[in-house]
Amino acid sequence: MQQDEGRLDQWLRENGASEPTYKGKSIYELDLDNDLTMQLWRNPDADLSDYFNYGFNEQSWKLYAAHMARMQREAAEQDQ
Repeated sequence: MQQDEGRLDQWLRENGASEPTYKGKSIYELDLDNDLTMQLWRNPDADLSDYFNYGFNEQSWKLYAAHMARMQREAAEQDQ
């Protein structure tokens, strides 16, 4: 699986695609508590699907983002 992700990263670079960012920071490295000034999804009447896709919520997104960030770091280390 890690090789597949490395190939995907290579394909993205070769085809001019880039990973999603927010204010120059990878979305996988964002700290939702400190990097965002407002967390509107925390409002009691908020619809989580307005802020998170694919059934994610704040906690599951944090777990997924941490996993993706770790995978990217490991892939970068292997490229060196």
